[in-house]
Amino acid sequence: MRTLLIIIIFFAFNCNNIISQVNDYWKNAKADDSKIYTIHHLGKQISYAVSYEGDLFKTTDGGRTWKYESDKREQLQLKNYKILWSGDIYCAIMHTTDGGLNWEQYDKEKQEHFCKVYLKDENTGYKVAYEFLCKVFTKIFTYNRDNAITILINYPQQCTEYFNNEKEGWALGWCLKDFRVVTVSSVFY
Repeated sequence: MRTLLIIIIFFAFNCNNIISQVNDYWKNAKADDSKIYTIHHLGKQISYAVSYEGDLFKTTDGGRTWKYESDKREQLQLKNYKILWSGDIYCAIMHTTDGGLNWEQYDKEKQEHFCKVYLKDENTGYKVAYEFLCKVFTKIFTYNRDNAITILINYPQQCTEYFNNEKEGWALGWCLKDFRVVTVSSVFY
């Protein structure tokens, strides 16, 4: 009976560790080295995102759709606008080799290799970038509007998870850093 009790306690303890690792692994993500965008919100549903490569994206409908701006004059005009808030978006990557039971920070190569999926993709163009910016902007906008932006700052957010095979997988995400409120005005929201 005593042996059975020890086995049950051991099993329960180990299962709890596995479950907490699987469900809460993203809190260990590091997002310090790979800046991918700076988002500038101008109000009246207009925002810009500038990639670390200098590409400019614009939304005129509150972040629901984004378009690549090839006109460099648009980039110059951005400097003349009154910006309500802006923030830097960094990429974070986690890696597993045991089917997702344990995840570790991916540091073996420059993270830009994976983070480029959020920019222009060879196969889909800017489609992933548009979807990524919509998701990120909406979350930042909502948390800022609700005075809860500090919950997002320096706290990595998971975006997607995929596996090469049954053992090896990757989790990609983002982190808001250097959030700056320039002007506070509910009129422009």
